[in-house]
Amino acid sequence: MTTTLAPALGRLAAAPSRPDDDLRLDLVDRLVAPGVAADGQAWVRAWRVTAEALAERVIAEATDDLQRAATHSRFPSARLARLLPDTEVRELLAERLAAEGMELERLAPQGDGSAVRRMRGAALEAAWDAALAVVQGERRQWQARAADVDAWRRPWRPLVVGGTMLGLVLLVAAAWIGGWMPAPTWFRPVIDAFWRLPWP
Repeated sequence: MTTTLAPALGRLAAAPSRPDDDLRLDLVDRLVAPGVAADGQAWVRAWRVTAEALAERVIAEATDDLQRAATHSRFPSARLARLLPDTEVRELLAERLAAEGMELERLAPQGDGSAVRRMRGAALEAAWDAALAVVQGERRQWQARAADVDAWRRPWRPLVVGGTMLGLVLLVAAAWIGGWMPAPTWFRPVIDAFWRLPWP
């Protein structure tokens, strides 16, 4: 890391210790690339790339969690498809995360003095912390949805009712065919066809 930029980045350049710190260090790597430190717009672009990466990770995790839960509970695939995050959800999340770096955009037109670098570093650190808070909230929501899918069980009442109705229909039909009950006129062709079968 360049010595001129190191003081400005502060905790952003710390060793990884938490989830998503790999993305934080990727952000630092983009900032220490030649010519970036002095370019305010480059800071904004670097932050937007990080916001996109964070959003992509959250959505990928949510999709995996929902699919895993659906497999476990045998959740209907058509209903699952309506729950899975789509491109629009990912884009909205990316915009929310990118918006946490608005202070960077305000500082972008300013020069390249050490004071400006420190302000950009502070703004970037605040953006990262705020984005992580958004990400944690999103993850909790998707995890709760996945837990609901995992806990889903196929309703048994329609199966019982349907099975009972089918059993009654078959019982009545057997009684008509066997002559134990008088059959309606519309059912006579079924009875005739049944008794014409080549029974052993």
